[in-house]
Order: sequence, then structure tokens, then C-alpha cells
Amino acid sequence: LLPGDIPEVGRWNVAAGEAFAAQLQSILRERGYNVRVLNRGIYGNTTTDMRNRVDTDIPDGTTIVILDVSGGIFNDKFKGISRQQGDADVTAMTARLKERGIKVFPVSAAELPAQYHQQDGIHLTPEGHKLIAARLLPQITEALGPPSVAAHETVRQACYADAKRL
Repeated sequence: LLPGDIPEVGRWNVAAGEAFAAQLQSILRERGYNVRVLNRGIYGNTTTDMRNRVDTDIPDGTTIVILDVSGGIFNDKFKGISRQQGDADVTAMTARLKERGIKVFPVSAAELPAQYHQQDGIHLTPEGHKLIAARLLPQITEALGPPSVAAHETVRQACYADAKRL
């Protein structure tokens, strides 16, 4: 195999394109939204680590943050951070983001049924990521409002060009 033939696989046996952030971005773009969905999560971070990075990792101009706290809460247990402190960290992050005019949508993979988790019982399968993206979609599109006419026109022109080429 050539390097280009090997699919990019992220952590925990899920390809980068299968992660919920990538899936959500793809769906939104298909619907005419000109958006970038970035994953700013860092493996092993606690809620305190997340709180300490919120201003540096969330760029100005961000309108929505999907705050996945399941990993942080899980990691808190291993690093001796109480659930009370974890909840306080999440509250502080949410308040800080809202101060900046950013809408916050919390999500937790821990709430999904077991069949959407890998054998370790923690990390999501590709289907679990797909379910998270599907659950977030209505909230995100409502927060964004309708896609711009220009975005619809761009999508229409791209489809027309593809159809004409075929």
C-alpha cells in the first residue's frame, strides 16, 4: 500500500472523517451552511484542563461551541478531581463562553447506549459519532438560522457543474 491508500485513523479506531465534528460539518455544508467544525479536545484532559484552555483554544469569531464533557469528567476521576469540581469547571466554561457571545451546546457520549461504545465501554464507535452528530444537528441549525442565499447558490452551482460534466 502507498501512504495515500491508508485511511487516516484517529484515536480509538475511528477515522477522522467519522468523528462527530467532521460528520456534523459535512451535513451542515450539504445543507448550505458555510461552516468549519473544529475539534479542540485533547486526549486525557480533565475539566480543569479544559477550563484553563477555553480562552486560548476557542478563537474569536466562534459562534457555537459543542462542549463534550464526558472525557473530562471521566479523566477527573483518575486525577483526583471531585465531581463537584468537575461540575464547577463546566459551569465556569459555559459562563465564560456565553460572556463572549458564544452559544454552548453540552454533549456527553456517556449518555449513549452501550452498543454505541467500543469494547472499552468508553470511546464511541463510528455509529456512536454519527448518532451524536444527528442529535446535535437540529439544535445547531436552529442556532445558525437558515443558510445564506449565497451558500445555497454555491451548492446549486456545484451540483449543476457536476451534472453537466456527467
